[in-house]
Amino acid sequence: MAEPANLTKRALEAIDNAIDDRSAYVSSISVWEMLMLESQGRLSFSVPREVWLDRCEKTGLFQFIPPDNAISRMSVSMGLHADPADRFIAATAAFLGAINQGP
Repeated sequence: MAEPANLTKRALEAIDNAIDDRSAYVSSISVWEMLMLESQGRLSFSVPREVWLDRCEKTGLFQFIPPDNAISRMSVSMGLHADPADRFIAATAAFLGAINQGP
């Protein structure tokens, strides 16, 4: 949200289309991961992280999806990436029908 110029044109179009369709979903695990990176000094916010997150939530542009039991099951059964956060993010996308789960 802070630096859209760093995204590709294709990524920006996809985000804009999702916002227009009211289908811009963000896994809450992505939020957790960003906050972890910030606490490790690998990511910085231009405002305090609580302010940043509050602003993101209040825009109404994104729907934050917390992991539930169905997403948790999918994160294990999909057999994807070894990183737990990435597994949850991929499972959230699959749960929402945003990615092909394979055969």
